[in-house]
Amino acid sequence: HAIRVQTPPRHIPGVVEVTLSYKSKQFCKGAPGRFIYTALNEPTIDYGFQRLQKVIPRHPGDPEKLAKEILLKRAADLVEALYGNPHSNQDMLLKRAADIAEALY
Repeated sequence: HAIRVQTPPRHIPGVVEVTLSYKSKQFCKGAPGRFIYTALNEPTIDYGFQRLQKVIPRHPGDPEKLAKEILLKRAADLVEALYGNPHSNQDMLLKRAADIAEALY
């Protein structure tokens, strides 16, 4: 069971109102949600990836600059490790997760 979010298509960056529904019932009609489309080449996205590059663990043989897909995969793996192993190295994992969150926002 999931909340469905319907976003209208938009071909340029900007804000759109979204429709939220659960089990085919629409809600928040009077105060719709908002979604912000951003371009992948906007400085804010690139800046976020630059910051993420600094906090993601490096592997031997990695190039100086990792591809965005690899950065996202490693960030996801790190977050999964945080929630999957609550007893081992929790302080280190919490610090890494905080670094990732800060890099993305």
